[in-house]
Amino acid sequence: MSFSRRRSSVADAAEVLHHDEDKLAELGYKQELNRSWSLLHNFGVSFSIIVSQASPKTIYIFDTNT
Repeated sequence: MSFSRRRSSVADAAEVLHHDEDKLAELGYKQELNRSWSLLHNFGVSFSIIVSQASPKTIYIFDTNT
């Protein structure tokens, strides 16, 4: 890919982003991304990961009679 072709694709991407911002503003929204997690969100994700890893172990422990 040549430099001029890459530069035009970057310019096209910037134009699309600007168009998206304009469209959101027209609809009454502001373009933003909230990346903060509360303590509850963090606990929920951590708990679901731990439980999904521990659940197969409990099946094998209780199924030793067969």
